[in-house]
Amino acid sequence: VKEVFSRYSDRVKWWCTINEIESFASMGWSIGAFPPGKKNFQTMAHVMSNLLKAHVQAYKMVKNMEHGADCEIGLVKNIFQFDPYHRWNPIHWLLAKILNYIANESILVAMKTGVFRIRILLAINVTEQISDLPTSMDFIGLNYYSNLYASVYRMINPFIDLRRSHQVMTDFCYAVYPEGLYRALMRLRSFQTKIVITENGIADDKDDRRADWINRYLYAMKCAMRDGVDVRGYIYWTLLDNFEWAEGYSMQFGLYKVDRETLERNRKNGAQPLIDIIKAHLPK
Repeated sequence: VKEVFSRYSDRVKWWCTINEIESFASMGWSIGAFPPGKKNFQTMAHVMSNLLKAHVQAYKMVKNMEHGADCEIGLVKNIFQFDPYHRWNPIHWLLAKILNYIANESILVAMKTGVFRIRILLAINVTEQISDLPTSMDFIGLNYYSNLYASVYRMINPFIDLRRSHQVMTDFCYAVYPEGLYRALMRLRSFQTKIVITENGIADDKDDRRADWINRYLYAMKCAMRDGVDVRGYIYWTLLDNFEWAEGYSMQFGLYKVDRETLERNRKNGAQPLIDIIKAHLPK
C-alpha cells in the first residue's frame, strides 16, 4: 500500500484499499473455490475481520503520507442480495436471512458501529472490536451485479443456476436484476457518505443484453440518487474483456472485445448507451 500510494497519489485522488472482503473470504475460506481452497466458516469469519482491520491500518497510514489529506480513501463492499427461491417456503426465507447476515450485514454493521460480529449456532462465533472502522472511510465503493436465490440446493452447490421463468440470465449463474442496485444503494444511504459504484457490468458473450443492462441499471442508480443517495461515480465492469478469476477468459464483460491472438480491440455495440449517456451529461 505504501509503495503504490507513494508512486501515484499525486495523480490518483480516489483509492480503494480492499475489494470485496466477503468474496475473497467466502470463495477462499468457506466455499474453497479460490486459493487457499479452505472450507471452514469460523476461519472465513476471522479472515473477514482481519481484512477490515487491514483496511483501517492502510487508511491511517496513507492519510499521514504526502497527498493523503487530499485523497479520498474508501472500502469496496460487494452486495449480492439473497432472496428466498420460493417465497412461500420458510426454510428459504431463513437461509436468505442467514446468507445476507454473513455476506452483507455483518460487514455493513461493522462499518457503522466498529463491532464485527458473526454468531450462527456452532458454525461461526467471532466478535471483534474495530473501533476506528466507522471513521476510516471517505467514501464507500459499491460492487453490484444481481441477487441470488437461497434454497437447500444452493447450499449444497453454491454455483447452481437457480432462476425464475421470467428472468433474463447473464452468462454467469445470476440474472439481470437492476432493482437490486436500487436496493443496495438505499441500504447504504444510512451511512450518509459518498458512494461510488466501483463495479457493475454483465458477462454477455453475444452482446445482446449489454445495452439493456446499462440502460436499466443506470436508471436504477438515477432513482436512488433522486431518493437521497449521494452517488459520486459509476464505473462499468469492465472496459476490456478480462481475466475473470476461476472462469478465465470465458466471461465477456468488456465494452471492448479483445482478440486473444492479435490483441485487437473492438468496441461492442452494447456499449453505445453508456457513450450516449456520458455525452448527454458533459458540460456544455
